[in-house]
Amino acid sequence: MQKVKSLQGKWWNVAFFFTTALLLVAADQLSKLWIRSNLDVGESLFEVGFFRLTR
Repeated sequence: MQKVKSLQGKWWNVAFFFTTALLLVAADQLSKLWIRSNLDVGESLFEVGFFRLTR
């Protein structure tokens, strides 16, 4: 019985990892799409400290 519970825990960890990775990749691609459609080449949106959003 302990082995079945252990496998379920491992499955949950793997599913959580891949779901998180998929969401991060989707957010990355959507942000790139938004930047390409709203900023001209060389245009900066904002600068905060060392962070600057420029196309």
